Amino acid sequence: MNNSSDCSPELTLMGIETRVIKEFLDVIILYELAERKQLTGYEIAVLGREKFGIALSPGTVYMTMYAMERRGLIEGKNDGKKTNFCLTAKGERALGGIGVAQGELSDFLRNLFTF
Repeated sequence: MNNSSDCSPELTLMGIETRVIKEFLDVIILYELAERKQLTGYEIAVLGREKFGIALSPGTVYMTMYAMERRGLIEGKNDGKKTNFCLTAKGERALGGIGVAQGELSDFLRNLFTF
């Protein structure tokens, strides 16, 4: 007999959800910046907990945000106390491309989990 306690943490629903959020964190950040105009890394971590019920470590959040900044998708501006990030024109174009492909991405995910 196989029950949920036999599954490794990564293979539970929460484990899979956490992996998906972390893998798509850059996309989530793009969408949130488009809506809110600017965010700090701390605000992204809080968002992960409030919106998705997932604790995101500061290391995960800042590593993702700095990688996005290096790719030119977002820009950080430090006011001496904190760094506020906002979308760049390149980030807006990337977000537009994701929006165009949204239906195809939904189909892909649906097919991925059809056994």
